[in-house]
Amino acid sequence: MKQVERGVIVSFFNNPFKGDVLISLCKQAQEGGAVGVIVEKNDICAISGKLDIPIIGYELKQGVITPDINSAKDVIESGANVVAVGVSPSMQKVVSFVHDYKKTVVGVLDSNAKESVEMMQKSGVDMLCTDMLTELFEGDKNATNEKVNDVLKSSTIPVIVCGKYEKSDDVSAFLRRGAYGVVVGNPLLNLKTA
Repeated sequence: MKQVERGVIVSFFNNPFKGDVLISLCKQAQEGGAVGVIVEKNDICAISGKLDIPIIGYELKQGVITPDINSAKDVIESGANVVAVGVSPSMQKVVSFVHDYKKTVVGVLDSNAKESVEMMQKSGVDMLCTDMLTELFEGDKNATNEKVNDVLKSSTIPVIVCGKYEKSDDVSAFLRRGAYGVVVGNPLLNLKTA
């Protein structure tokens, strides 16, 4: 089983590119030093077996990331090495199911940092992913830094930070502060991150 190493993860969330173009983009992310890629369930098959880095898979249902066991099973069977799950009533069941498959589970936090960290840790996820993409943090570096610091201090498991970054220095700053990983968006869709 491929584990997520410490570093930068490239997300292809809401990716418009398919087939050979997606494969090429994922390979370029790997060659550029990414330690993993995030891909939606329907796109996993296209890149499965073509990368040396883990594929973090998810299925988005009614605004929740991999909210049930059927979604998790579909993500795993599509070829994901890691399953992203969001906060849902069946989160603990989903995490247990994924662990039975011997897959790493990444939990996705909402903006209520401290409460969510405790809940995610109790669910048994292997890593937390803070979501800095909400409007609450849009353009407010102080709010972003405060939330990340709260999550890093209160978590006993690795934390991955997901957000919009204006410069590579913003990405490396989170790694220096103790984040296990940083998720950046598809470079073709976010040229500032590239």
